[in-house]
Amino acid sequence: MILLALLFACTKPEPEPQKPEIKGRLNALKNGEAWEAYAHGWKSIDAQKNDYYFSAKDEKTGLIHKFSVKNIPFAENLYEVKPKYDFSNQNDSLIFSTYYIVDYDLGLGDYRLLDRPGNIFHLTHVDSVTRHFSGTLDLEFIVIDKADDLGLPDTIRIKNGVFFGEVMR
Repeated sequence: MILLALLFACTKPEPEPQKPEIKGRLNALKNGEAWEAYAHGWKSIDAQKNDYYFSAKDEKTGLIHKFSVKNIPFAENLYEVKPKYDFSNQNDSLIFSTYYIVDYDLGLGDYRLLDRPGNIFHLTHVDSVTRHFSGTLDLEFIVIDKADDLGLPDTIRIKNGVFFGEVMR
């Protein structure tokens, strides 16, 4: 009986299946300065849309800047990106974006997409066979909350963004 209890106690639960990762790069102007970020992400819950994540470490401050664009169909098109105000509904189809500045796990800056025309995510090339993609983006964020003593900006403008990547198998 003890042996049987030990057997069940030592059994590992089955791991959740991994979502396909997206790997790539982004080059853009962030507040007027050249900026390069890693692109990563995965398929959304419905498997018809992708969530794209971009992040880079600021070499001057050591802080990590990261933003996401969510619910993008994997199809060539120009997508208008909107601010999201209600995060209680995780299954809506709104294409939205958020921006954060962190020091490892400590949040230091929280930004929302500015509600204006011109916030775009443009998938210019999608290859469903090789799973390669590329595109452009222009986004502008406004601060919601930030650490006062770090000199973080009130707005973040990502302009002339060019990205490429691959959905990994």
